Amino acid sequence: MALEIIEEVKAPHLTTLRAFSRALLREAHVLTRQPDLLWQQLYNRLQWAGPPLAGHLAAERERRTRPWINRYTHLEESEALIRTFTGHPYAVKGCTVSPNGAWIVSFGGASEYTLPIWDPATGVVRATLAGHRHGVETCMVSPDGPWLVTTGGLDNTLKIWDAATGAERATLKGHTSYVKGCLVSPDTKWIVSWANDNTLRIWAAASGRKRALLTGHTDTIRDCTISPDGAWIASISSDHTLRIWDITTGTERAQLVLPWEGRVVVFHPFAPVVACGDMFGYMHLARLAGFDFGPLLVTAAAHDNQLTVRCPACQHIFQMEQKKLGKTITCPEAGCSVKLNLNPFVVQRADKVNQPTLP
Repeated sequence: MALEIIEEVKAPHLTTLRAFSRALLREAHVLTRQPDLLWQQLYNRLQWAGPPLAGHLAAERERRTRPWINRYTHLEESEALIRTFTGHPYAVKGCTVSPNGAWIVSFGGASEYTLPIWDPATGVVRATLAGHRHGVETCMVSPDGPWLVTTGGLDNTLKIWDAATGAERATLKGHTSYVKGCLVSPDTKWIVSWANDNTLRIWAAASGRKRALLTGHTDTIRDCTISPDGAWIASISSDHTLRIWDITTGTERAQLVLPWEGRVVVFHPFAPVVACGDMFGYMHLARLAGFDFGPLLVTAAAHDNQLTVRCPACQHIFQMEQKKLGKTITCPEAGCSVKLNLNPFVVQRADKVNQPTLP
């Protein structure tokens, strides 16, 4: 019935209704606390609209006798804003989106120990991750999407969670100091974490057991990255070194001494090159001499009953047969010939977040 009524509304009126709908979504976090500000908040968003909405607003404004505050400056926000999520009692520190865009998880500062998982289509909390005894430092979602891992900072632990239910799957213990961060391997089989105990640890994602302890840094580890073939880890530290680690053996394979404290590091998407930044804003590029990447790990996306893969080297997108999943192939683009190792899982591609319809 609602859909039939919408179809009968004339185009100008429908445009007005949609404008009010968008404004309500953007002001929901205010109006749930102060519904008496409905007129003020909507007018302050819509006052720069053209006809026919401008005429409706002007007529209503003339009838207003109760004092209210009219903004004379435009709100400093993107016009692409869809909605605002509220519920964190303190500052929001970070967030992560699921591979298919179906949910978002966010985390707050040192005084907030839980993480809400949001439905982006409605802004409703689907589940809450509760279990850390201190503020969450980082959160990473598995490349296939069904689970995620968090670091608890001062509680010296990591936790693996079920994304659908919010249930805790495992607690990873071993670090003896503040856990700074973590990453999930491109094939979802292992997790790497680093902490203020100057170590990195590799964990089996399925069991939560420790696979390797990486030692060698003599000061705080600032950042870490995984190579695109999933075979190497690069870490950077306040001890002025960049180190390359072998995933299989857990041993250090190379070291570069930097002039200043390192802060961030990242691998090139398909070549044995790393880029890192130091505390004074200098960027350093380093080629890993004697290192060869194996097949690059990639994940197929499913959409409209088709599987597609993007080559990290040439950026060509091509269709893929189901039977090729879990196997190594060669990029079919002319002149590329890069080896790709297809993950056995796929990610359901979502083109856009569902927008709420008018009642």
